[in-house]
Amino acid sequence: MNPAYLGDSYDVVKRFFCDIARSAGYAVYIDPMFTGDWTPQQRDTFCRFLGTRELGASSPRFRAALLVDPDTGIRSRPGRGHTTFASIAGRCDKFALVIVFDQSFARGNKGREGMTAKLASLRALGIRGLYYDSHARFLICGRSSARVMRFQKALIQAGVPAARFVGIPASAA
Repeated sequence: MNPAYLGDSYDVVKRFFCDIARSAGYAVYIDPMFTGDWTPQQRDTFCRFLGTRELGASSPRFRAALLVDPDTGIRSRPGRGHTTFASIAGRCDKFALVIVFDQSFARGNKGREGMTAKLASLRALGIRGLYYDSHARFLICGRSSARVMRFQKALIQAGVPAARFVGIPASAA
């Protein structure tokens, strides 16, 4: 997350996801993957706006969700603006639900194909997930398919159209 984008429309969508996670009973943490020069006040404003706690050294010992917020998204190799599949899998060991901001796609059908490919890469690591596909794309994942599906249901009950979700087709699972 770069301070130049603090409070943009993507942050509003992030807050929505955090609100739904809280209403589903999760304590919500964030790994903001800060880039650029952040003041302590900007960091505090960002976490307060999202209603999250910045990830600390100790892992939560109760039902918790983690929002991972790289500048760009997910890929195989780490980078300043990216998180990795392996990192996500490790986070799923500690958090019941992991939500990752991911803008590293082409638009249109190729974007959906890319989401399906990323879901397959995560599935190979034992992670179950789905994507929210809109101008702001998010991976929703965890070790438990049931938790991921319950969160999807909560989003749909909040009014998100079911057609906005991309998963691995049953024939490919």
